[in-house]
Amino acid sequence: MPRVFGCIAIAHAFLLVATGVLGLVGTGVHTQRHIVLAIFTLFLGCLLQIVVFMYFAVSGKMMRQAIHFGRLDTAPLVQLDRRKRGITLVLAVFVVSVLFSTATGAAHWRSGQSGTLHLLAAGISVIVQLGC
Repeated sequence: MPRVFGCIAIAHAFLLVATGVLGLVGTGVHTQRHIVLAIFTLFLGCLLQIVVFMYFAVSGKMMRQAIHFGRLDTAPLVQLDRRKRGITLVLAVFVVSVLFSTATGAAHWRSGQSGTLHLLAAGISVIVQLGC
C-alpha cells in the first residue's frame, strides 16, 4: 500500500507542476491543455485523498478488531485516533485549497477576468498540496 500511495503522490505532484507550467505559458492550445490537465490533476488528487482516508479507516478497523479479540491494551488506539484526526485536518486543508483554485480557475476561464486571483489561489494550492 505505501508503494501505491507513493506512486500516486509522485504522479500528482508531477501533474500539479505541469499544470502550473502550462497555466503560466497559457496562450491558445496551452490554455486548453492546462484546463484538461487541471481536471485530470483534480481527479488524481481526489483519488489520493480516497486512498489515504481508506488506508486509515481500514487499518484502524483491523487494529480495533485485533485489540478486541486479543484482549490487548487499548493505548495504541488513542494514538491512532490522534493521527486520524491530524490526517483528516490535512485532507480538509487539501480539499479547500483545491476547491478554491478550481473555482477561481473556472471563473477566470468563463469570464476572462480575475486572473490574478486564480494565480494566487493556484500558488497557494500548489504550496499546500506539495507540503502535504
